[in-house]
Amino acid sequence: MPACFKFKKCSQCHSHECHRIATPDSFEHEFGIYCSEVKVKPDGLNQRTLDGPIDSKLIACSDNGSEMDAKVPDWCPHYVDK
Repeated sequence: MPACFKFKKCSQCHSHECHRIATPDSFEHEFGIYCSEVKVKPDGLNQRTLDGPIDSKLIACSDNGSEMDAKVPDWCPHYVDK
């Protein structure tokens, strides 16, 4: 059975967070969308943001802000079993 979700995009969920990811290159702009309901150990490079370390799970990232159109992943806590 295919996965079914309450949302089509993560940006429609109240639990999403958007943060700028800190990179070594000051001219590079990396953006990430995170799920605040799924916690991870903040040790990866994508968990280091300009807002500080993030313990939320990274859903998607890009350099142009198109992560707002990220599709809902299979591990989403809002999975609906039909």
